[in-house]
Amino acid sequence: MKALRCVDEFLALHGAGEGDYAVGPHYAWNMSQDRGEEQAKKNGGNPHEHYLMGPFYTTAEVLCTPFVARMVEVLPEWRAMDVLAECETRKLHRVAGWMRACLARPSAQLTGPNRKELVDGLVEWEWSHAM
Repeated sequence: MKALRCVDEFLALHGAGEGDYAVGPHYAWNMSQDRGEEQAKKNGGNPHEHYLMGPFYTTAEVLCTPFVARMVEVLPEWRAMDVLAECETRKLHRVAGWMRACLARPSAQLTGPNRKELVDGLVEWEWSHAM
């Protein structure tokens, strides 16, 4: 959970959350023109559900989305841990929103493995390494 807290701090520093999405160290960079908090509310979305750099799907999401998908699907079966619920419980709302935004991306939905493949693969792997 320490790693998730670091992601939450990054999101807080770089404009993910309440307000105008002004990106911390990047002076005068404002990402609210097209997809700010007001737009998210109009679309019925949560203002915390966006990518690390606001509306921009970056290389970070490209690299992390497959792992997020696996954590969200496998950990409830393997360790009885719901990552999204745990983030909400620990008040890491930005991290949970970021994970939901990554998982909602059409490319992630089209290319990611389904829950059955992931869980069955885990069970098969565990049995193969049990002895």
